[in-house]
Amino acid sequence: MNLGALDRHGVEVVREFEDVPLINIDRIKISVMDNGVGIPAENLTRSFNHGFTTRKDGHGFGLHSGTKEMGGSSTVHSDGRGKGASFTSENSPPPQPASIATMGPRS
Repeated sequence: MNLGALDRHGVEVVREFEDVPLINIDRIKISVMDNGVGIPAENLTRSFNHGFTTRKDGHGFGLHSGTKEMGGSSTVHSDGRGKGASFTSENSPPPQPASIATMGPRS
């Protein structure tokens, strides 16, 4: 989505994908970590607020919208400036149709 901006700032994104079998799970957890500029403590609690941004030309919709749309919860951690950050998103899988066994007896 932001390949142009990533290139401009010299950010290399490494994508490693492989086919995996489908599995049933209770929750999905995704973490993204970097070793970049970090996040000062005063911004950690505001990172997911609608409209919050530290960029001069930012709009502050990204993290807020992404978290809300996925229907889960997200957290952020950073040990401070210059120490990178990690974002973790934990999402509930989409609801599954009721199985025949839970629908009760047939008439």
